[in-house]
Amino acid sequence: MDRDKKRTLALGILIALAILLSVAWFLWGNLINRGTIAVIAEAPFEVEILGSGGFDCPTSPCEITQKIGIKDILITKEGFQAIITSVDVELWSTTDLKLNFELVPGFEKVQESPILEADEVVEYKLVYDSKSGRQKLILADDTREKAIVYFTTQIQKAKIFGHKNNVLILDQDRKIYLVDSRFNQRKIINNQDLKFINEGHWSPDGKYLIFLKKNSDFFWVFDTEKESVEQLDLRKNFTNFTWNSYSQIIFVSSQNFASEGFNGIRFSQDDPALTNSAVEFTFAAYNPADNSYKKLATFTETDKLPEQLMSLNNTGELYFKSGDQDFRLILRKF
Repeated sequence: MDRDKKRTLALGILIALAILLSVAWFLWGNLINRGTIAVIAEAPFEVEILGSGGFDCPTSPCEITQKIGIKDILITKEGFQAIITSVDVELWSTTDLKLNFELVPGFEKVQESPILEADEVVEYKLVYDSKSGRQKLILADDTREKAIVYFTTQIQKAKIFGHKNNVLILDQDRKIYLVDSRFNQRKIINNQDLKFINEGHWSPDGKYLIFLKKNSDFFWVFDTEKESVEQLDLRKNFTNFTWNSYSQIIFVSSQNFASEGFNGIRFSQDDPALTNSAVEFTFAAYNPADNSYKKLATFTETDKLPEQLMSLNNTGELYFKSGDQDFRLILRKF
């Protein structure tokens, strides 16, 4: 074979390889290098993937094919809060993205609020047991005086905060007892912040007690399992609250934000009377399990601090009164 034929053959081989590589690259980039995102949410909704455009999703799950790698995603639904998240798309596999939309909070006036339910308070009292010669804790309406627990030391001038699950008892010597009424057990709590409680309200499950104490303008929360106390950012004269069914504190306050970031909002502990130039009330939720705050909505319809808050179980509705008017705050969930 002469030299020209060899050159022609080599050139043809190179061109063929170039074509094959181009086809392979095209197939890899457009057909092979792919994974699927399955967005599972209440349809219809829209998905926007940074760098890839938008996708309408009339049904769920909504499957979207993308190149592999981390994708930044914006999911929107009319009347609901937008969701921003990231997904790592893996080769030839489907990644499920399960989402729950939350309603954009809205206020509306109502003729009247539902009847406010009383706190889940259980009345207890201490009595002398003549058989054992000791003091015992009983239910206040128990005519049989069945003992829940006994005390070897006489408790004088007891202050009792009762729940069906737990009872907190303070005596005049500032000793603190926590009684588990379900298992008839008691223990002493050594925490100085509990010694001066003058008002307290239990969470629905009896795990937490939000309280006020002498010489403090702030609300505090006692965790019965951790035996710990947290001072909240919330000042008593500028905040009203209620518990929801998830044992979160739903509150409204005229205090300003101190910061807002990844871990949630924090409130300024300054006196709002000195810092507020306009009337604005913030509805938020405090989760004692992780000591975090979550903003729910801002209320500006009246200049009266909302009061008589009532969270309806599992409905996402919060009723309250401001001035002479009843309102409802509609939420997806807290």
